[in-house]
Amino acid sequence: MAFQVPWRCLIPADAALAVFGPDGHSLPVSSGLSVRVSSDDEAPSTLKDRIVTLEGSSLAKEEGCSCLLKELWTCQGCPPDEAAIFVLLVPTCAVGAVIGTKGVKIKEIMESSGTDINVGRETVIGMSDNPVVVNGLREQIISATASINAVMQELADR
Repeated sequence: MAFQVPWRCLIPADAALAVFGPDGHSLPVSSGLSVRVSSDDEAPSTLKDRIVTLEGSSLAKEEGCSCLLKELWTCQGCPPDEAAIFVLLVPTCAVGAVIGTKGVKIKEIMESSGTDINVGRETVIGMSDNPVVVNGLREQIISATASINAVMQELADR
């Protein structure tokens, strides 16, 4: 496993400003995590959200995702014990593996994490990624996100 697949998600532009500040400061997590937030000119013009990319070890990305979700919940006024949605970006070439034959893999991820997951049938306009909407509590979303990204890592390791 030489190449670590980055975790990518969408967050509202106003939330990106609240979470990362005007200078784009990083999340308060252990070393080994690289966090990048897209600028206006890096994302397709049709996309009003920011693309957040987390790179590092699986553990560092999981910790970074946890911090990101905590900050998102806080800035959007969502109580920690309330379900919310989180939008992942999955390359179109990996969507079939995430869903699995007859939906077995995605059902397994939903059951093990306790989330509801909707894999977008269409790509985000101007990108080669499909949105994957994960609905659940913060810890459930982290579990589902880690599982989805583990499937993509398995593909990359082949």
